[in-house]
Amino acid sequence: MIVPRIAKFAAILLATAIAFGIAVRFTSRSKERPSRQVVASEPQPSGQTQPETTELVFVEPIADLGSRKGVVEHRFVFQNQGSQTITLGKIIPSCACTLIEPDRTEIGPGEKGWFGVKVDLAKEPRGFKRFSIDVNYKCDGPRRKWLELTVNHDPDVQVSPLKVVLAGIAGDAVSGRFTVIDFREHPLEITEVKLNSTVFKVRIVEKPDVYMPGWKYTFEVSADTKGMNPGVYRETIGLDCDPPAERPLSATVELTVLPRIYLKPAILILSKDEVRERKSRQLIELLDHRGDGSEIEIDRVSCSNPNVTWQIEPSSTGGRSKLRVGMVGANSVLPQEPTKITIQLKRPWTQELVVYVSFR
Repeated sequence: MIVPRIAKFAAILLATAIAFGIAVRFTSRSKERPSRQVVASEPQPSGQTQPETTELVFVEPIADLGSRKGVVEHRFVFQNQGSQTITLGKIIPSCACTLIEPDRTEIGPGEKGWFGVKVDLAKEPRGFKRFSIDVNYKCDGPRRKWLELTVNHDPDVQVSPLKVVLAGIAGDAVSGRFTVIDFREHPLEITEVKLNSTVFKVRIVEKPDVYMPGWKYTFEVSADTKGMNPGVYRETIGLDCDPPAERPLSATVELTVLPRIYLKPAILILSKDEVRERKSRQLIELLDHRGDGSEIEIDRVSCSNPNVTWQIEPSSTGGRSKLRVGMVGANSVLPQEPTKITIQLKRPWTQELVVYVSFR
């Protein structure tokens, strides 16, 4: 009796396993294959158009010019590869570059154009240089592109710096230096230093004995400002050499001479009540650029308007003096034009100062 029961139980288990396997296969297939309803409900891309493209394309956005010297020019060629007209705006090269204006500012679809940049490498130190160009343009809105120009500056002879800047108070002796470096195999010889005036003096203070790299010559530029009026003085220094350089060698020098004594303020604006009631606190001070406490002594004062008065007030703080401006009589008519007051100094420096007083 036991055997038939075991056989009956095994038959039940077998039937259950077969039924479970069929259910699993059906479920897996239903997951792998989407229903017809889902496929039919997907949207179809009928009648749609692609959006318009807008693109200003440069043939060479990064231009490598290799080893160069002197003045270098390069053209950047562009094309409108979009479907709308492009309008060029500002093109801003880096400070060392000069812009060569574009041949057109309106570029239709498919059209080409160009603009250029120019660089004077003589104003740049020797070695690798990278210059940037910022291109602004409009189409469907403001846009911009960045370009690059790279070059290795490899000069035969270089002057550095090209401009020597000097400054001093009247009476000072000032000086500065510049160098000439010859990168050729054999050093040049300076045959003449040319100046157009006697304000400056130039001398060679160092000549080369080794190549480090280049044969280096050091020049000193000096000036004695004694007897010179305050202002800015400029000069070009020309250098003749043998063998001659590819380009003429020169350097510029700029000298600013400051006055020993100066006025603060240099222009005074006073109202009617201030000058007639002598309540002005906008006094003119005489100051010394040296600031060493030297006494400032006024020799004489003159005025372009007889109805304008002045009063010198020595300062209790040392070398400073003050000038108070007034009018002759309470009913005097205020001048319509600025009044010029000239102050002649005796100490610590012989100097003439001018101040303008305006009334309102």
